[in-house]
Amino acid sequence: MASRLIHLSIADAILREFAISDEGRFRLGSILPDAKNDSHLRAAPHYQVYLTDDTLTYDLDLFRSQFGERMKRDSLYLGYYLHLIQDMVYRQYMYALPHWDARIWENVLQLHSDYRKINRYLIDSRGIENGIIAPADFEREDINLLFEFDLNVFLSELQKDFEIIQEGEYHHFTPEMADEFIERAIDACRREMIAIEKGLPLLEQGSMVWGRE
Repeated sequence: MASRLIHLSIADAILREFAISDEGRFRLGSILPDAKNDSHLRAAPHYQVYLTDDTLTYDLDLFRSQFGERMKRDSLYLGYYLHLIQDMVYRQYMYALPHWDARIWENVLQLHSDYRKINRYLIDSRGIENGIIAPADFEREDINLLFEFDLNVFLSELQKDFEIIQEGEYHHFTPEMADEFIERAIDACRREMIAIEKGLPLLEQGSMVWGRE
C-alpha cells in the first residue's frame, strides 16, 4: 500500500481540481484505511477479498453498498473510497515490477524505509502540510464502528512523517517512482470523481487485481 504522504499528495491534488465540501474530512478519509497499528489487520478496512484462489482485489461493490450515497455528501467517505482506488493502482504498479515480492519480509521493511526517505522529497516538492486532527466524536463514526481504527496513534505517526528526516539509498521505491505512481493515481481518482459527479458507472473492482501475497 502507498504511504501516508503519498496518499496526502494525491488528496491535495484532487482538492485543487474538484469542489469538495469539507477538505479536512476528505484528507482524513484519504489516509484512514491505513489507521491500524497492526499492518496484518489492514486488509479488512481495505475491503480486501479473493476473486479466485490466487487473485485479490478490493470489494468496491461492498463499500459502495454501505457508503455509496454517504460518500456523495460526506467528504470523509469520499476520501476513504478514493484511497481504495489509489491502493488498487498501487498494487498494479508494484506487482508489475519484476523483482518485487511482498511475501519477502525484508522487501517490505526496505519499502517502508524508502517511504521514510521519500517523505521529505514529497513535502518539499508538493508542499504537503499536516493539519489533520481526529474528530471529537470519531469513535461514533460509522466506519469506525465497523473497523475500530487506532486513530490517535496513527495521527501521531503521521506527524513524525513531517518531522523525521531519513537519508540513504533506495531499495525498491524512488522519488521518481513516487511521482510516476502519484500521477497515475490522480488520473484514476479524477476519472472516478467525474463518474460520481455525472452518475456514470464506477470502477469495476475486477478490472484491477493482483496475485496472492
